[in-house]
Amino acid sequence: MVVIIDENEKKVFSNISKAASAVLKLEGRAIAELIIVSAEEMQKTNLAERGIDKATDVLSFPMVEMDKIKPLTKENYAHDYDPHWKAICLGSILLCKEQVEKQAKEYGHSIEREEHYLVTHGLLHLFGFDHVEDGEDKKQMRKMEKAILKMAGIE
Repeated sequence: MVVIIDENEKKVFSNISKAASAVLKLEGRAIAELIIVSAEEMQKTNLAERGIDKATDVLSFPMVEMDKIKPLTKENYAHDYDPHWKAICLGSILLCKEQVEKQAKEYGHSIEREEHYLVTHGLLHLFGFDHVEDGEDKKQMRKMEKAILKMAGIE
């Protein structure tokens, strides 16, 4: 389950995408917050958190130190378990709508496909995947993204 908060609309949505559901099915019962922000808000956050003074497409803020060996269970992550949702709270993902639209056009695919990809990407970061350290990490993360999008029926 992904809970979405749109900064402009102040509406809460659930189950944003098939891709998000696919990630969570692979990993276990978990929730994540997805916040849709403006380019201006994303730029401010990127500068504050990473020292980069420009908007980016997606930022992830994990709440849990993931251990890829431990299953996502209440017993393994007792401090991160939310009894209301009956799930582990993974953290937050910020998604910049303007960047999504720009990149979809740039890469020649739909806005929906770009949103699904970036939500998948952000969720994998919450699960401890990364693409900065070395080439192997990046290869593994890209392989996971591709498999998840395929499983969700998003090409």
